[in-house]
Amino acid sequence: MTEQVVFVGGKPFMNYVTAVVMQFTTSGANKVVVRSRGKFISRAVDVAEIVNSRFLTDSVEISNVEIGSEDFKNKEGRQIRVSTIDIHMDKTNSVNVSKDIKELTDPIESPIEIVSSETKVEKPIVVTDKNEKPQQTLE
Repeated sequence: MTEQVVFVGGKPFMNYVTAVVMQFTTSGANKVVVRSRGKFISRAVDVAEIVNSRFLTDSVEISNVEIGSEDFKNKEGRQIRVSTIDIHMDKTNSVNVSKDIKELTDPIESPIEIVSSETKVEKPIVVTDKNEKPQQTLE
């Protein structure tokens, strides 16, 4: 069983959501730990909840939440204690990617129309008021 860790910090919120989703979908991870400390704990909780409820619904679950604290010395040499959180997310079955994430990752297909000198081009229709009828514009 593979386990990946995503550290949540000060980057944009969706970067972390995408990182967790990609770990499950492309890296084949069975378990992802969303880890954070200090003022970014609430962001880590939001990331886990969005992944669980919006992007990988019925595919992952939050199996365990560990809270704690770390002691270390800051730049001035003072002892500091910072709160930490580890949110363990487990794959429940094959990953079913929601429509939202498919739209983010699918390539955009645009129809290509070949225009030649013989192609008849229609003039655009402009509506200036809701009550007026569409009029042909002159170019």
